Amino acid sequence: MNLKSKFEKILVQYLKIAHISIYIEKRKFHLHIKIVKGKKVLFSESRIFDVMSGGEVPKLMSDYLAKIYKQVAYGYVSTVLQSINQGFTEDCSDGTIVQRGIDINTLAKVCLEDKWTLYAPHTEIEKVQESFKGIYGVDYIFPMANLIEHLRSHDTSEKAIMYVFNTRTSASLAIYKEDRLIYNAQFLYVSRQELENDIDSEDEESDDLAIEDDSDFDISEEGSDDDLDDLDFGDDGGLDDLDDLDGDLSDDSLDDFALEDNDVSLEDFDPDNPDGTSESTDADDMQKEVMLFEFIDKSVNDFYKSPDHGSDFITECFIYDSCRCSVGLKKHIKEIFLVDPKVMSVDLGETMCELSIEEAKLDDVKI
Repeated sequence: MNLKSKFEKILVQYLKIAHISIYIEKRKFHLHIKIVKGKKVLFSESRIFDVMSGGEVPKLMSDYLAKIYKQVAYGYVSTVLQSINQGFTEDCSDGTIVQRGIDINTLAKVCLEDKWTLYAPHTEIEKVQESFKGIYGVDYIFPMANLIEHLRSHDTSEKAIMYVFNTRTSASLAIYKEDRLIYNAQFLYVSRQELENDIDSEDEESDDLAIEDDSDFDISEEGSDDDLDDLDFGDDGGLDDLDDLDGDLSDDSLDDFALEDNDVSLEDFDPDNPDGTSESTDADDMQKEVMLFEFIDKSVNDFYKSPDHGSDFITECFIYDSCRCSVGLKKHIKEIFLVDPKVMSVDLGETMCELSIEEAKLDDVKI
């Protein structure tokens, strides 16, 4: 590291940096924001905005993000890669991918910890990047396996451990042994086209279903009720000292950017169905659950049939539940595979922000 880089590493500890995670669920943009300075979290909140026709970003969301960016030195935007075409290898050799009949030149890939490689087609990455052009671009596109790797407890024993990250729109299954990823599979509840174009399933015939949940969306507030507008970030892009501030900041100054109906701004509200009930809800939920069970069963059976892992027996299972919809999954895994899963509630946006903070520490600082 040269002298300039060392100076920048020190300087960045005094800057305000925004970490913004964004994903789409139920025709809404879900945002989670953390503003940090060094190791201190100054501000944290979640927001939901409607997706406009054609998947466009609403003006309220653009204005909200612009306000965030005006109060920080710079920011990182992250999202999750929801694609069944993402994959992994158990080493960092291109030869392993080539042996699978995949053209290495068509892939974006990264080697993690000199142990294993995550990859996805360039076309998938480019589509995600294109969709973020109108909102400051995207810095980090996290594969689902990245989320599991971040959340799991490291275990170097020889037992095979299964992890499932369950969201309303996708699921990822990973199996580890001796602290190494040895199997990974992805599943989408909606098609890639629906995910990108935000097609309403009521208007389009499709075999794929979007996950629905009527539960409230939690806001993460970690500190005092100070107004964000009272925060003086200064003309120098955020060099003012904030050591005298207690905890995080509230969202009072950003209330102008809430959804129009403040009393339901943090719920998936359907104006045609204000009670959140539907005659087809139970049937739809059952069908979605069956699809998930089939994915889990097929993935585990494929794992056991593999000549490399046929002798490995899954003895533990952890479910990371970001949709409050894993009760049936826990019961199914326990009955079929005789393993009692541990279910842990997680926040998808929060998890991506945590990963973004970790990745930013490893990146070269650009000031």
